[in-house]
Parts: sequence; structure tokens; C-alpha cells
Amino acid sequence: MVNRAEHFVLSSISSRARLHGVVIDSGKGSFLCDTEGKRYLDLGAGLWCAILGHSNPEFNKALMDQIERIIHIGGGFWSTPVLEAVEQIASVAPENLNKTTLLCTGSEAGEFAIKMAKVLTGKYEIVGMERGYYGITHGTLSASGQGTTHGMTSPRMTGCHKVLAPYCYRCPVHEEYPGCDFLCLEVSKQLLDSNSTGSIAGFIFEPILVSGGIIVPPEGYFKRLKQLANEYSAVLIDDEVTTGIGRTGEWFGIQSYDIVPDVLFMSKTLGGGFPVAAVVTTPEIDARLLEKHLTHSQSHLFDPLPAAAASAVIKIVKKERLVERSKKEGDYFLRRLNELKEKHGLVGDVRGKGLTLGIEIVNPKNKSPNLEAGSRLETELFRRGMIASFSTYAGVLRILPPLTIEREEIDHAVDTLDDSLRKVATKHALN
Repeated sequence: MVNRAEHFVLSSISSRARLHGVVIDSGKGSFLCDTEGKRYLDLGAGLWCAILGHSNPEFNKALMDQIERIIHIGGGFWSTPVLEAVEQIASVAPENLNKTTLLCTGSEAGEFAIKMAKVLTGKYEIVGMERGYYGITHGTLSASGQGTTHGMTSPRMTGCHKVLAPYCYRCPVHEEYPGCDFLCLEVSKQLLDSNSTGSIAGFIFEPILVSGGIIVPPEGYFKRLKQLANEYSAVLIDDEVTTGIGRTGEWFGIQSYDIVPDVLFMSKTLGGGFPVAAVVTTPEIDARLLEKHLTHSQSHLFDPLPAAAASAVIKIVKKERLVERSKKEGDYFLRRLNELKEKHGLVGDVRGKGLTLGIEIVNPKNKSPNLEAGSRLETELFRRGMIASFSTYAGVLRILPPLTIEREEIDHAVDTLDDSLRKVATKHALN
């Protein structure tokens, strides 16, 4: 099977299948199973999407029922699952965000959000965040703070600026919270004022910088960022692609920070593994966009099948109280990971909210990033039947399991990490 992949698959990403020769055949709950029958505890929920676990029976039934009714009708008609999905999204979204467009992917949703900001303001500059990541399309990747990491070799979209990331473990301005008074944002404002043409349309951010290294902004940061956006009369865009639908112990990551954005977009977690995305805003902004004749059309706008997936995910998360479970089990998981921090010099920092967690791997002597040890750790975990991705960009092992993960699976994960860290540290010392 691997030989078939080598012959016929055009792949632009280095995958575990290439590295380890593994072909996945099935999944159940928190586990994946390969064609040889080996099981893997999936601490990534696929690519941070399968929050209900793999092969959730209720979710699968909702998809099959919709497949038997209709899959695609084009964007010129409403359908029952679409009307149900937008109502379900409004029922859990932050206050007054109740107008939704349904799309396919997070990158596309990010593009639409950026387009909205430009049409609303009549301006064109977009401010992202260093270490932020908003999608793989040209506009979203231009706004991201790690474009070259994702293969961006052409010039970025005109008018893209960045604010410094609130990376307290490695503060970019060498201060300490809370005494810093968010100096990172003050420095960023000075850079914006000196580089912007005065045409800032929007600020785009993630409540937790997941691809950037599970960076959790400190309390008060987003209120200050919103004030900054208001100073430029800019639209505040919240990227909840990874942090939405219970992943952080709240329905949306921004709800931990007591602000409401102007536009919110989501994907990954909304479909539970099925591709669907949503862009949500207020009735007031929707009315202004209608006046300005904003259009955004594509082949799969408001398709019934993805809408049914989104509805099913939200209903199951509500019924099984998975938001509360994410907070409870995430707090427990974080405590257990901090135990590893006390035991292993390779663990420089542990951080996260809910079931969005990260372990920063460092050189014990000077706390500098230790990419070699982190890559070895990922490989060792995989060998032991556990999947967690190490980012060589961020130097962080990222842990985002299904929200349905069991307590004993968490304990097993920590025990496996403990043994693997010990083995990697021994090899690292020998080298």
C-alpha cells in the first residue's frame, strides 16, 4: 500500500506515512489502527479536527441520513440542514454574533473574513500576529506570521503588518507579565504607525496561537488588542478554526478573555473531521455589507451535507457536555504534564487551556529550543503507539486530543511521555 502511495500520490507535505511507512485503516474513539493491526493513541484528533473521536456512531448516522436525502444543491437555495446549522451556531456563538455563512475550509473562511474587513472599511491593510497562522491561501498566509514555514516563496499580499506575539515564555521585548503592561503591543503600535499607510482594515488573531507553539496570551491582552483595533477603526477578526467548539474549555477560545470580536470564523472542530467552515458576524455588520454589495460565491456555499455535519457536532457537544469535559480533563492533563516538567530537564514549559496543550522542548542547560530532541520525542512516541506532533518551527509538542478522551487514556499518555522523555534525554546526552 505504501508503494502505491509513492507511485500515485502527489504530496506537498512531509507525512508520517512517508516517515514510518504506515497506512491507517480505521479509527475508534481516541485511537487509530493501521493495516497491520497496530493501534495508536491519537493525541492530535487527526489534524485537530475529530473532537468527537473517530467513528462516533451518532455523528456517522447524521452524515449517512443526510447523504440519503441530498448532498449538494448549489448556493441558490436554502435547505433544512443549512437553516438548522446556522441556528445551532448562533446558539453557542459569542453575544450578537448570529449571522453565518457556511463554507468548506478554514483558509477560505479566513479569506472571506479578510474580504469583509476590506469591504466594510474601504481600507486594505491587514494586521496579523508574529507566529500566528490563519490559513494556507495567499491572503491568509500573507497575514500569518510564519509564511515561509508553510512554503510561501512569492511576495505577500499588499499591506500586511504584524504585531509581536504575546509569547511570555520567550518575551520578544524581554519583559515579564504583568509588570510589562503589554509593552509588546506598544512596540507593535509604533511599528504600525511608522509602516502603515493609514489604511488598516482589520486585525486578525487566534485566541491561542496553536501552530505558533500553543502560546496562550495573558489576561488583559485581548482587551488591549481590541482597543488598538478601535484606534485604527479596524475590524477585529477572531480565528477559531482550532480553538472553537469546546477545544479550550469554552465554546470559543475568545470567551476566556471577555471581549467579543466583530467577525469570527471557524472550521476544523466544527465538522468533527468533515470539511466545513463558518464565518459569523453581527446583524449590524451584515446590513452594512449588504449595502456595500459584498458577494462571495463558490460551488459548495451552504451545501447540505457539511451543514448536517456542523449541526451534529454542536448537538453532540451539547448533549455530552463536552465543553465542560474539555475544561475538566484539560485541567487534569495540564497538571499531569507539569509533573513531567518537574522531572525532565528537556521540558522547558507546559501551557494551554482545556484540551489545547503544549510541551516546549528545550536544552536543559540554557533553555534554548531543542528541535533535535523534540523530533526524536515525536518518533519515540509514535514507535510506542502514540501520535503527538512536534513543531520544528515552534519547538513545541502539541497535544489536542478528542474532547471525548478518557481519564485512563490521559494517564497512559503521560506515562508514555515520561518514559519517552527519559529515553530521548539519555540518547541526547550520549550524543
